[in-house]
Amino acid sequence: MTQRHRISRTAQSMALFRALETVAPMVEGGAVRDPFARAFLPRYMKTAVTLARIPALAGRILRYIDGRAAGARTSGVARTALIDHWIQEALDTGASQLVILGAGFDCRSLRLDALAGTDIYELDRPEMLDRKDHVLNGRAARLKLSYVPIDFMKDDFGALLKAAGLKTDVETLFLWEGVTNYLDDRAVRKVLATINRLMQAPTRMIFTYVDKKAVDGTWEEPGFAALRQQLAKWGEPWTFGIAPAKLAAYLAKQGFSLKDDLDAPAYRALYYGSEATGMAGYGFYHVARATTLATTLATTQAIP
Repeated sequence: MTQRHRISRTAQSMALFRALETVAPMVEGGAVRDPFARAFLPRYMKTAVTLARIPALAGRILRYIDGRAAGARTSGVARTALIDHWIQEALDTGASQLVILGAGFDCRSLRLDALAGTDIYELDRPEMLDRKDHVLNGRAARLKLSYVPIDFMKDDFGALLKAAGLKTDVETLFLWEGVTNYLDDRAVRKVLATINRLMQAPTRMIFTYVDKKAVDGTWEEPGFAALRQQLAKWGEPWTFGIAPAKLAAYLAKQGFSLKDDLDAPAYRALYYGSEATGMAGYGFYHVARATTLATTLATTQAIP
C-alpha cells in the first residue's frame, strides 16, 4: 500500500501524544485535552494510554516514548496548545469561518467549545476523512462541519471549497498543520496563491513548517538521525522546508505578511514553563501565523 492510500502514522502519533496529555498531563490542568484522540489509535497505543492513567506507570511510559523520538511528544503537545490558543484569538477578533488544510485526527471542531456554531471545513485524503467519520460515529453531522476529500499535490482545493459552500466574503482562518513538510515548493506556493485568489475578506493563516536543514539532513540535534530513519521507514519522509530567516520574504512573495514564528523551544516554554529547559529535540519544527497582505493593509489604513 502506498503512502497516498493509507492512514498516516504521524497523524496516529500526534493523536497518541494528545491522548497521553489528556490522561497524564505534565502541567496542571493539561496543556491539551482531547477525549477523542484515543479512539483513533491502534490497540497497542490504546493500551499505553490506558496504563498511563496509573500514576506509577505514567512516567515510565512517557520516558519510553520520549526515548524513541526525542522531543516529538512535548513539541507536539505544546504546538497543539499554541494553535488552539491562536484559534481562540482569531475567533475573538472577527474570524467566523475555519478551514483546516490537512485535518488529520485532531477533533478541534468537537473539543474546542469556542468553535461551536462556526462554519468549519476539514480537508484531507479521503481515507483519512473516512476513518475520522467512522470513529466519530456521526458526531460531525451535528456540527457546522464539512469534510472535503483532497490530494494537495493534484486537486484544486479552492474549487473544492467553493463547491462545499465556503463563503469567500467573511473573515476566515486557515489552519495548515503538519502538511507543508510533505509537499514541495510548487505545491506550497500554489496553496498560498489559491488562498489569496479565493478570499475577498480579511484572511489569516496558522501553519507549521520545518527548518530547511531538517529536510537536507544537516540539522544537528540528539535523536534527529533516528527520526529521519523512522519517517523513511513509515514512507513519510519530509520533502519541503524553509530557512526561518527567509520565511517573511518567502511569504511576502506569496502575498502574506508574517506575524509570528515560534520554534519548538519557544512554544514549549509557553506551556511547560521552567520544565521546558530540560526538553530536547524538534528544535527544527516551527509554528507561524500570517495574514494576507490585503488584510494587513486594510487594518493599517483603518488606524486613525
